Amino acid sequence: MSLPDPSPQRGACIWQPDPSEPKSQMTQFREWVADRRNIPLPDYASLQAWSISNLSDFWADFYDYFEIESAVPYSRVLSEGVMPDVSWFDSAEVNFAAHMLRDKGFDPNSVAIHASNEAGVTRKITRAELSNQVRDFAAYLASQGVGKDSRVAAYLTNTPEAVVAFLACAALGATWTSVSPDFGVDATLSRFGAFKPNVLITVDSYNYGGKFFDRQDVVNAILSDLPSIGTVVHVPSAKATANPFDRHSISWDDAINAGGDAPFEYASVPFAHPLLAAFSSGTTGKPKGILHGHGGLTLEAFKMNALHGDMGPGDVYTFFTTTGWMVWFMVIGALGTGAGIGLYDGNPLMDEAAPFWKFTETSGTTVLGVSSAFVANRIQVGDAPNDRFDLTALKMVIFGASPAAPESMEWAAQNIGRGAQMVTASGGTDIFTCFVGFCPDVPSYAGEFQCIWLGTDAVSMSDQGEVLNCEVGELIIRQPMPSMPVGFLDDPDKSRLRAAYFDDFPGMWRQGDLFLTHGDGTSRILGRSDATLNRGGVRIGTAEIYDVVEANPDVEDCLVVNVEDGDRSTMLLFLQIADGCALTEELQTNLVKRLRSEASPRHVPDQMLAVSSIPYTISGKKLEVPVKRILMGADAETAANRGAMRDPAALDAIIDVARAQMQREAT
Repeated sequence: MSLPDPSPQRGACIWQPDPSEPKSQMTQFREWVADRRNIPLPDYASLQAWSISNLSDFWADFYDYFEIESAVPYSRVLSEGVMPDVSWFDSAEVNFAAHMLRDKGFDPNSVAIHASNEAGVTRKITRAELSNQVRDFAAYLASQGVGKDSRVAAYLTNTPEAVVAFLACAALGATWTSVSPDFGVDATLSRFGAFKPNVLITVDSYNYGGKFFDRQDVVNAILSDLPSIGTVVHVPSAKATANPFDRHSISWDDAINAGGDAPFEYASVPFAHPLLAAFSSGTTGKPKGILHGHGGLTLEAFKMNALHGDMGPGDVYTFFTTTGWMVWFMVIGALGTGAGIGLYDGNPLMDEAAPFWKFTETSGTTVLGVSSAFVANRIQVGDAPNDRFDLTALKMVIFGASPAAPESMEWAAQNIGRGAQMVTASGGTDIFTCFVGFCPDVPSYAGEFQCIWLGTDAVSMSDQGEVLNCEVGELIIRQPMPSMPVGFLDDPDKSRLRAAYFDDFPGMWRQGDLFLTHGDGTSRILGRSDATLNRGGVRIGTAEIYDVVEANPDVEDCLVVNVEDGDRSTMLLFLQIADGCALTEELQTNLVKRLRSEASPRHVPDQMLAVSSIPYTISGKKLEVPVKRILMGADAETAANRGAMRDPAALDAIIDVARAQMQREAT
């Protein structure tokens, strides 16, 4: 499983640190560690290498540097043992919300939350106001019996109420989970049913793309199926009635006001106490309920946002996301640095993305997160945001959700902000942080991760366990990380946890991505290893094909799968053609030529088929594996969870096109 070093085709350098700028927080931390340990750490690479060679010392220093507050001192940093049977900061008692809202000299009148919807209605909440609302809502939840053993579920859009509710839940030590209201009944129940919440906080409707979506029937179905729910808090829309559900509910404002002047204290909970349950996308079966602890997510919030993101007071972090995506929690984690956060509720592409860009401008966003698909769309339609809006406040733009094409990052460097750091990052719901991503102290190359993150022993590994350099292998994490799951729902013996990450490479974490490292510390992810294309014994990541094909203006989107039949295989490239274009011989010839020259002859598909749209999960991942499994004979209903799809009809259409082509060949 190897490919030659693709360095001749690597992206251009699109950003470099400016030595005239003040020292980054990463540099300050590196110098602090070097002084404390009396060791030479001249650059980021040396700090990263030291952090994984001295894992316990690194995290002990990190804990002290960020003044992690614990009601009880920890007895040891990391227990002995083999993953997943290890523990972090034994005896420590912490609280995530307390660290996000604590007084570290931040201006209480600074804006903590900038919020807007697609209609341009904006709100601002200061740090003091946010703390007060969290305390008030926590007091109401406590009056309903919510405590450390409780579970709170949310069916909410990306609004300040959702942030307040999550932090209030965390403040009490209760466990949280949330999904976006665009999830239907089945997809929601597959998550909430496993979670068994005591409290439901919900909207009755939402707006997206200028359309109104009534969710009262969905909420009533959830309430009917989940007898564990004892309290319902209703975040009303403009069209809502006083009590829109079949069960009694209390309005958000009434719940806030009910808190009164009740005494409030952050609950001190063990380091591994569950903060939240996050669910995998569920594209190939029932979603996994992944439990993450207070301590691990507190540490990673500071590592991600303060060190790697260089965020602090004066920054505003906006990432287009929903409450069902891990990124939503990452954004909230920036509050602990003193930064403000931006919440955009709606379709970012509405009205040529004008409301989204306008919010980026007026909120003073300095760190902007977007999906690769969003940028690809902006390129396709010829957008030039710098010509329409003042985006000069931006200092960093993060590409998330899927690997970023070099061309997309180069376009963004020219069209989004002036001299902003263009970066891409990759982690997962499983780990609730990033393995690889951005850093303020090293250059950024288009289509590549700037670095492997601190405390992350990530390598590319062959099936035989050999560490690879400049060759494609499995992304393997060889040592524990504090934000690894503390467990799965309904998995007391951790058998499902082991099967998910540790069985293939015992004692090590297999992420399921194809990973390529370069000698200079940069790296790339080339797609999911379970969606790998095997061509003549060479394994190819799907992203290698997408980078080339989606750069063609005649192609709106694409999906590639390799269908095996005994010792034969067929690579199918499905193309969503741009409006006004067609899948002509000329286009196919052009794509073949580019794939051969920019990748290799092995990257050329056996067939190209036009489809009306490409199937995605709700969270924005292409349904490569389900398409492949169905075409290889799996039952469509078991191979893919339709409730987790953005548009189930897109999956049906792509399967119909492929099967029709197979029938033509058979006759």
